[in-house]
Amino acid sequence: MTLRDWSVSEYWRRWSLSRSIWICVALGVFLSGCAPVKTMVGVGEPDLAQINPGLQRSAAEKILGERLWHVGAADGLTYDIYQYQKEQSARPILGLVVLGLDFLSLGSLELMDHPHDFRPAEQVAVAYDNQGRVVFVSKPWTVSDTGPCRRQRYLIPEDSGVPASTCPVPVKDLSGAALNSAILEDDDQDIETIDGHVPEEDVMELPPGRHEVDNHGVVATVEFFPGRRYRVEHEHFYGYARYRPFIFIEDVDSRETLVCINPLFIHY
Repeated sequence: MTLRDWSVSEYWRRWSLSRSIWICVALGVFLSGCAPVKTMVGVGEPDLAQINPGLQRSAAEKILGERLWHVGAADGLTYDIYQYQKEQSARPILGLVVLGLDFLSLGSLELMDHPHDFRPAEQVAVAYDNQGRVVFVSKPWTVSDTGPCRRQRYLIPEDSGVPASTCPVPVKDLSGAALNSAILEDDDQDIETIDGHVPEEDVMELPPGRHEVDNHGVVATVEFFPGRRYRVEHEHFYGYARYRPFIFIEDVDSRETLVCINPLFIHY
């Protein structure tokens, strides 16, 4: 059959078939998300050498991304922790397999599966002056915890340059006076006792200092700072048939995790 012999219906059938193929390809790319693309082309690490003293915070965060959590202030400097994925080489064949699975699952695999949450990550500390300029960048270190358990103070190495005296700045009230108490919110009433007493309310005002918290039978000593607001949170992580639920206490503003509990491991 030559082009001249094609009927209108034949043209329409072939055009519809071609259009369907392109729609499927476009739909697959749209639903596949970032995971297949990252697997095919690889993931690079940020170039820390570009972050020099005097660089503004906004420019530094274009390289590092948003901070993971805020450590606090000491000696006139503020300290923040950033996190990024370790460099991964390109794996085009595996990427195509992941793309195919993602397409067959209509994107549900991408929504439920986050293997990067379980992979080791790199963290780095950056010190800023009161003008928001970089003073120094620490050497990166590796963390293998998951989710909120990665935002704990004990993970910061001693040689990071972050002073041990670094602590969150007390929040001030509308009059400018520093608040003297700490606030702990527990909407789901996960905490069984604090210092041996059963909480009577979901929002508790506590004196600053160390408190013994019994959370689902796990007792941990937690230090609350004055003028800070803390909250009991829940978070769930999925990845390649892995599931980890977490109950943790975090500083609402700095996002520091004070205690992190899951069914398999306890971090405090």
